Amino acid sequence: MGFLNVCPHRGAKIIREDVGKGEILRCPYHGWTFNMEGKFLGAPMQRGIYQGVDTSSFGMFPIRCETYKGLVFCTIDSNATLDEFLGDMKFFIDIVAGRSEGLVFSSPQRWIVRVNWKTIVDNFIGDSWHFLTAHGWLGEVGLGIQDLKLTSITGVIRVKGGHGVLFTGPSADDYPDIPRPLFYPLWWPNLVEKAKVKLTQREFDVWKKYGTYEMLGHVFPNMAFGNVAYTIDSEPPVPILTFRLWRPISTFETEIWTWLAFDKDEPENLKKKAIDTFLRLFGAAGSVEHDDVAMWESMTENSSKLSSLNLKLKYYGGMNQSPTQFEGPGELYYGGNNEGNTISFFKEYLNYLEGEELDDM
Repeated sequence: MGFLNVCPHRGAKIIREDVGKGEILRCPYHGWTFNMEGKFLGAPMQRGIYQGVDTSSFGMFPIRCETYKGLVFCTIDSNATLDEFLGDMKFFIDIVAGRSEGLVFSSPQRWIVRVNWKTIVDNFIGDSWHFLTAHGWLGEVGLGIQDLKLTSITGVIRVKGGHGVLFTGPSADDYPDIPRPLFYPLWWPNLVEKAKVKLTQREFDVWKKYGTYEMLGHVFPNMAFGNVAYTIDSEPPVPILTFRLWRPISTFETEIWTWLAFDKDEPENLKKKAIDTFLRLFGAAGSVEHDDVAMWESMTENSSKLSSLNLKLKYYGGMNQSPTQFEGPGELYYGGNNEGNTISFFKEYLNYLEGEELDDM
């Protein structure tokens, strides 16, 4: 069980820090104090103010919390189960969070962009097409993905519940000489051996076959992970693992949270190289991510200025594709860019808004 970070007195935030330990929780507004089980303990001048009042209902608002592979998920729906919510997406979370003895995380990098959060989901859940244009300069200067042309070959996996996965780059069947998964055999071959034991055979096979340059996973509605292999110098692409959260502030602003994650016994040289590569290319100061933000900002601005025109955007990419035979769960669309994951996400989002299930595509 967890609790909403909301004081039941006037609704102020009780906890203002990201991390820490304590024996009690105290609201900074009027001093309402609670134990770690959310029970109301007291407040300044309580006897005079609440004389004769039953305070047993003054406790914090409970929410349901569950964990999976060290990740914490919470919901205000007391009847919901995490197992049902994640569904087949657990298969792909296993690949990044269950392949070793566990993960350790950096502190989050947090920055605010003038973007509607759903434009980020649109990009992350299945769009590798933009690499050749928005990030085309990477190929010219030898940064980022080793062979930018190969980003036009993707595996988009549609997972029920508004989730989705994107593998960027060709599979091992088409380009067998790329060190898979994600160049780990060059940087840390022991992880690949660990994963053979920790993962199921199906999970390992999918990671090994499709883990070329990127494995991006989107967990509905606004969480994601990315296991990618990028380069900033003449060395081979370095594998990086991040977890993301896109926190809506308003219709036109989003706070991006990014954690770097490392397998617990990851070699120090790989950690350092991953950090350096991440800071150069991603996050608040990263050149690649700023390419994307510029596009997301223009999309958000246009959506606010032109909404009265009722324009219909063209989400038709890959709509005539049929699913490819796939070793894992979900539907794999392999080859060119496929925009079906974005459509599935928006349908699930509308299901929550309207309270009814829309027809399948």
